[in-house]
Amino acid sequence: MRFTLILIASAFFLSAKCQSFQLNFDFSNAAQTLRWVTSPDADEIELKKLLELPSTKALQKKLRTDSVTMRQALLSVHDSSLYKPEYARFGYRLVAARANDLGRFLTEIKEREDSLRFEVEKALAHFVPKGTSLPVTVTLLLGGNSSGFTLGGDNIFYVGLQQYKNDFIGIRETCKHELFHNIQRLYRDHFSYSDQLDQHDKTGYAYLHFMLVHLFQEGSAEYVADLRKVTDPNALYVREARNQAAVNDYRSEEVFYLISKMLYEATKFPDQTKQGPLYSILFDWNWNNPGYYAGYVMVKALCAEYGDNRLMEYLQKDPSEFVYDYIQLTKKHPEKYPFAFTEEFETIVNELREELKKLPAQK
Repeated sequence: MRFTLILIASAFFLSAKCQSFQLNFDFSNAAQTLRWVTSPDADEIELKKLLELPSTKALQKKLRTDSVTMRQALLSVHDSSLYKPEYARFGYRLVAARANDLGRFLTEIKEREDSLRFEVEKALAHFVPKGTSLPVTVTLLLGGNSSGFTLGGDNIFYVGLQQYKNDFIGIRETCKHELFHNIQRLYRDHFSYSDQLDQHDKTGYAYLHFMLVHLFQEGSAEYVADLRKVTDPNALYVREARNQAAVNDYRSEEVFYLISKMLYEATKFPDQTKQGPLYSILFDWNWNNPGYYAGYVMVKALCAEYGDNRLMEYLQKDPSEFVYDYIQLTKKHPEKYPFAFTEEFETIVNELREELKKLPAQK
């Protein structure tokens, strides 16, 4: 079993020239899609141009479809007799209905491109290791049902523009969060230990390690792009995302108990564990992202206690050390950091750390 999920974060290709964070934007799909849905007389040449864009092909891959089906979905925008219910997932009718609104939003992003680049680079550039060049392209799409995704080993992040409610700040914070995942992977391949544990018939510890990696990666990305610090009342996408996760604020104790119990069960009874559902419960929007929340609380506590430089240190360590340090912090200052894992959870984390010592050290 391979301990790798298709995640919103993926590794970037690197060059070892100089420390640099190079952020570029690709507007081609969004612009061409708007041109198509607002032009009933658009011809086959325009449609072919849209379908042949690399960014459009990426959307096809995300939707697990082909150019023939996507072509029909696009044609049905102007000819309702061609429409089929299965085309709803493309979202082109919604794009057409909001074309003027989306056009203004796309223009705003183009006009503020330099500002967006500056804000994202300012937040992330100091995390890029010295001697490393990090080229990034943010590609704006119209269509589909995802707010953002990456594919394989691409150095491209795709943003579903129609999901953002004209919220420029939402675009900015999403870029920070998702691109920080790629920076995390510049330091070490955290998941290689999960695979090695599984190969050594330590499946339970492999499950545990896999989930601890996500706990750190998502929690630290939430800390770097902290939606709680956004106060602009017009940031509608941010407000919706924050409201979705707000339930965790009043069930913090339960979140840490849930993670403790679920990961203990997975570690001790791996044959009765399903990785997919386990991951979804802890790190899925439909479950209010309790894993994101717990990871954020942990990073915030450790940085509050030891300074923000501690985050840079954790980027270079295995996530089990991050979790171990948080456990020790809650034991040392329980009144200050009351949200603690169970003793059983502490035991399996310590056991995991011992198992990792038996594996070849990562370079």
